[in-house]
Amino acid sequence: MMSEVGYERASVAGIAARANVGRSTFYAHFIDKEDLLLHGIEQLRQMLRTFVRPSEAAPCAHAALAFALPMFLHVGEHLHLAQGLAGHKAEGSVRGHMHRCYRALVVEQLEASTSGNGEDVPFLSHFLVGAFQGTLDAWVADPDRCDALDLDARFQELGGPVLGRAGFVLEPSG
Repeated sequence: MMSEVGYERASVAGIAARANVGRSTFYAHFIDKEDLLLHGIEQLRQMLRTFVRPSEAAPCAHAALAFALPMFLHVGEHLHLAQGLAGHKAEGSVRGHMHRCYRALVVEQLEASTSGNGEDVPFLSHFLVGAFQGTLDAWVADPDRCDALDLDARFQELGGPVLGRAGFVLEPSG
C-alpha cells in the first residue's frame, strides 16, 4: 500500500483492509500507523544489528558499516516499495525514522570501538548515514547500474577511509 499511495496517504482503514483484519484488531496491536511503522523499523534494526557478515565473501571496512550490505540486500528484495516511497515527496517521516535507525546502529558500533575519538561519533555517524542514504537513493533510482554486493563494496571502499582518517582502525564485523 505504501508503494502505491505513500506513507502519508495510507490510512489505518486501508492498512487493516489490506491485512484482512478489522480496525479493532489493528488497534489491539498498534496505537496508529506511526506505531506500526516504528514497529517495522525496529524489527529491521534488530535484523541489521544481528547480521553477521561473512568476511571472505563481503569484507567490511569497520563494524560501524556492517549494516549496509544487509540493508542493500533488503531494499533489493523490496525494490518496488523503495521506489514507491521515493516517488512520494512527503515521505520525510519515513526517511527521518530510517535515518535514526541507521544512525543508532553506527553510533552503537563506533562507541563500542576500541579506537577513534568518541567526540567524533556524532559528526561521523551523521556523515556516514547521509552518505549511505544518498547511495541508497541513487541505487533505487537506477537499480540496474549494479547489484547490492557491488554497491556495498563501493560504500565500504569509501566509508572505511573516512573512519580511518578519524582514527577508527579496521574492526570488521563477524
